[in-house]
Amino acid sequence: MRLTLLAALIASSLSAQAQVSDEPPFVGGSLSWTQLRNLYRVSADQNPQDDQLLAIGVQGGAQLKLGRQRLKLEGRAAQNNYSNNSELRHLGYSAAATLDWTVGSQFSGLARLSSQQQIAAFNPGNAPSTRAKNLERFDQARFEARYGLPGLWALEGAYSANKRSYSLALYDAQRTNQHGPELALRWQPGTTLTLRFGVRQSDVTVPRARTLADGSFEQERSSRRDLDTLVVWNPDPRHSVLARLSHSRTEYDNLAARTNSGNNGRVDWTWSPTTTLRFQTSLSRDLGVDQRGESIDPSLTTLTNNRRTDTFAVSASYALTAKVSLEAGGRDARRTFDDVVAGLGASGRDRTRSANIGARWRFDRNGQLGCQITGDHRGGTTLYSAPFTAYSAGCTVQYRLS
Repeated sequence: MRLTLLAALIASSLSAQAQVSDEPPFVGGSLSWTQLRNLYRVSADQNPQDDQLLAIGVQGGAQLKLGRQRLKLEGRAAQNNYSNNSELRHLGYSAAATLDWTVGSQFSGLARLSSQQQIAAFNPGNAPSTRAKNLERFDQARFEARYGLPGLWALEGAYSANKRSYSLALYDAQRTNQHGPELALRWQPGTTLTLRFGVRQSDVTVPRARTLADGSFEQERSSRRDLDTLVVWNPDPRHSVLARLSHSRTEYDNLAARTNSGNNGRVDWTWSPTTTLRFQTSLSRDLGVDQRGESIDPSLTTLTNNRRTDTFAVSASYALTAKVSLEAGGRDARRTFDDVVAGLGASGRDRTRSANIGARWRFDRNGQLGCQITGDHRGGTTLYSAPFTAYSAGCTVQYRLS
């Protein structure tokens, strides 16, 4: 039904688009093959399995001008088939509708609806590990508005709501409903510098956070507030720096011991020493909470840890020719868990390192072929996280018509 609706939206927009938009609609397809080593991302003593994944996809999009407004529709879907684990066969998709709107000379913003579905990660480290097919769906609605104030200031506001759900009952404690507003002041004294000061609130409900002794469920609610300072600096066309510093506090309705606060943020740096070479570096710290719905006590099936994640990532791309480009990247994420439910021994640390290398060939104005090799390794054992080493290698060919 969702795919039918998406196809109808795109088709209706295509017919109108040809006459009113300066960007033509497009349709396309893709075919990818991937060799997976340690598909379920388990430890060496847990019978790792290899497999091959064949994905056949379609995509489409269009833009429609409505006076000064612009409506963009886009969607893609892929049928994923596994050679040795046919029970994992599934349809993945993403679809979005975005309206960029303007009223007068000072009021503008956007409204966006989106939905996507994919198979959930195996052994994610913050949820039960399972080999069963578990589809993860994420739906989001977001509204943004910006009003130009006198001088170099602007007032920005937003409200977003999203829902994350899973097909497996084992993941009931991971299902969340989240919503909240944002408000910020932006100051832009020139083309090279932007400062933004804001506050955010996020209210989260976990409908089935705990399973009680009688088989019923108890929900958990939390509220997180962030004070943000954001700096964007573009000294020249070769450099770009984004830095954010936030102070966060999260409070819970039922278990006060889960309340946590602290500073977090990130720094992103992009450097292009030449027209063909580009580097991107990111350093971040995030504060959050992990939940694991696993039966430890008949009256409590959710463990909760305060969690800190420190991440360093770097990537590089090089245009070998006008049609061939090379890419490589690496990521190092270190998590610290602090047990807030006494006696369950869930404290600890883990570290996940990832690396990838690939190449892309644009063999036609509308088509490209890309191949990539990726490796992931996690070390450190906690109640939440099991170590593993996994690899994948594959190629994808895409073609689109407009």
